[in-house]
Amino acid sequence: MSVEDKKLARLIRRELGRNQYLDFSEVVITVARFVGHIGGVIRPMMGLTIANPKEEVKSLRDLALRTPGIRDIVIEARIDTSAKRG
Repeated sequence: MSVEDKKLARLIRRELGRNQYLDFSEVVITVARFVGHIGGVIRPMMGLTIANPKEEVKSLRDLALRTPGIRDIVIEARIDTSAKRG
């Protein structure tokens, strides 16, 4: 991953981190040729649930696409709809 790609990955993580309702601690974000890839597991914060996972993925994609320099986002992350850990 180039220096520019690493910078873009950090910017995407920062952009996603603005969402106070989701836990991105198990998410891996990479960028290759200005295309962001989001993988891993996305969970709601403790005590919350995700009512509509498809809508949440669309919202995350739109949020990540706001990152300057990003042309597209591929979300391969699994959405865990409950806050249970384990």
